[in-house]
Amino acid sequence: MKSLKLLFIAFLMHLIPVQGMVAQNWTRVGTGVTDRPLFGVSFADNNTVFAVGGNGTTTGYGVMVKSTDAGATWSAVDIGFPVLRLNTIRFTSPLVGYAAGFSLNIIKTTDGGATWTDLYPNLPEVVRNYVTSQPTQEFWDIDFIDDNSIYAVGYNGQVLKTTDGGTTWTYKSNFGTGTYRDIDVRSESLAYLALHGNNLQKSTDGGMTWANMTYPTVAAHFFSTYFINDNTGFATGQPVAGQPGYVLKTTDGANWTNTALGAAGQIFNRVVFVNSTTGFIVGNLGKIFTTTNTGGTWSEMASGTTNTLRNFDFSNNIRIAVGDGGAIMRLVDITTSNENLQENNLMQIYPNPVKDILHINVDVKKLTVRDITGKVVLLSETQQNINMAHLSKGIYLLQVQTADGIVEKKIMKE
Repeated sequence: MKSLKLLFIAFLMHLIPVQGMVAQNWTRVGTGVTDRPLFGVSFADNNTVFAVGGNGTTTGYGVMVKSTDAGATWSAVDIGFPVLRLNTIRFTSPLVGYAAGFSLNIIKTTDGGATWTDLYPNLPEVVRNYVTSQPTQEFWDIDFIDDNSIYAVGYNGQVLKTTDGGTTWTYKSNFGTGTYRDIDVRSESLAYLALHGNNLQKSTDGGMTWANMTYPTVAAHFFSTYFINDNTGFATGQPVAGQPGYVLKTTDGANWTNTALGAAGQIFNRVVFVNSTTGFIVGNLGKIFTTTNTGGTWSEMASGTTNTLRNFDFSNNIRIAVGDGGAIMRLVDITTSNENLQENNLMQIYPNPVKDILHINVDVKKLTVRDITGKVVLLSETQQNINMAHLSKGIYLLQVQTADGIVEKKIMKE
């Protein structure tokens, strides 16, 4: 108990502002998955998030897990039929989502993940015939314009597109042109591709044609690309032998510059921006880097794991990274949350320090107060005014869950 108390005190101390900054910690949350890597993660809404993965080519060894409390706890999802490894999942809305992976298996839900439908039989015959002869084909990423307009990309030049929610598909490139690892669809006409075979491509005609882009010769492979607008984007992956990790940036959708990150050979698997200035990169050895100035500079975060991290998603102030060994790392971005709340005037918590009644001016779904040992001392489902008069003086951690997400704040009791 003493060690737990010390650990929790240390955690609370990390929340105390120092020169305007708030230290933040990634924590690993249990998923029940330890024998299989997780490759994809997607928020369906502010509180509901799914992760997918699996091992190799074994039928039925695809895995899907779900959280309904913004990633704090997870449970297994029964897809309803055996699936191979799933590499990616994307929800286009709270009810509609797609997941895809090994042997070009692709599935869809229209009820928020309660049930899933196999879309593989709807793929073009030429694609299914190709899988029959080359069963190791894979989808690696999905992106979308809306619920019905979806791109799926993968091994050997697979770029497939549907405009009717997966009922029919067309393929937009020739077979055998490299592995397409990531796609960022900006509009009905504009999209960007990252290729495992050391290439970045751009389409301005809805994926009908793709043009190679030029970039510094630092990449052996590209694994991820992410654009914050039509012209400003980032790309990362595996560096050439002996070189450090890299992240490329363009501000015109054409010309790229490089920032070296990490040690020689450092592989990064995903770059994502949560707004126009703040971004995250996750990679091998549990590495996480972040920027708060649109990639001008990057700093390493303590991730809490050495497991390879393969993907990343976010909602409001919650950040989720997934990876090998079923790892799900979670960060409650208190700095971002507090900044957003002040800017948008969405929530006020006062007074702080508090003697008796603490006021919260937002609809509360759940409210939890913990003491320095981590013990829950107050719990409420709806209260906006909570009486803390009976609590001893000291530091407490308040967690407020609303329809828009979860906020955590240090409270001083006088």
